[in-house]
Amino acid sequence: MQYFIRYRHLNCMIDPRIEWFDVWSCACNGECPVCGMKDIEPVEWTVMDER
Repeated sequence: MQYFIRYRHLNCMIDPRIEWFDVWSCACNGECPVCGMKDIEPVEWTVMDER
């Protein structure tokens, strides 16, 4: 099973309100691609169909 996950880092010092998407095998926290802050919680996720 794969998850399409949307993240938002509202407190990013470089690009406030940055949003990004990623695909993981679990709904897990991410890392801001701009400032490197870890443990950004997902805003939402969708289970991708593996047909």
